[in-house]
Amino acid sequence: MKIIEALKNLQIIQKRIDKNCQQIREYCSYLNVEVPAFETPERQKQEVDSLIQANLDLEKEYLRLKLAIEHTNLITKVTIGGFVYTISELVSIRRIVGKFRTNTYASLDPSVSVRRLQLHLSSKANVDPSNPPKVINLYKEEYKNIHLREWENFIAQIDGTLEVVNATVELSNY
Repeated sequence: MKIIEALKNLQIIQKRIDKNCQQIREYCSYLNVEVPAFETPERQKQEVDSLIQANLDLEKEYLRLKLAIEHTNLITKVTIGGFVYTISELVSIRRIVGKFRTNTYASLDPSVSVRRLQLHLSSKANVDPSNPPKVINLYKEEYKNIHLREWENFIAQIDGTLEVVNATVELSNY
């Protein structure tokens, strides 16, 4: 089984569990003035028990598939930009670490100093007209933009690599 198939199976399992839970809620009780949905209380209880057991079995299959995916992601290595990464690393970069990097460069923003300047100017403080206060950036916008663009390109490479790997790599320990 390929990684992509396992990922799709995880989604199917989640949907099946949700559907079973809906049926469990529907059938786990009935009004004493109604005929049970499965004709007798015993048969309806059996159906509920069967749905519960099905969900327990689906949970086990979900965990088995998830573990196989994670194991495969830990042992499968790919090269991007001359650096070797495990699929697990790429997934973490894509989901979480990528935001760290983007937020780091987005933090190169003078807005905090601009607000302080506005407060300073609105406070009626003595302002020397020959040397008015101004914001001085300690970074170059070009530097920020270059690194953000490089990072966005790297994320795009990760996306492409994960697509290929998910479609071609067999699960280990499956």
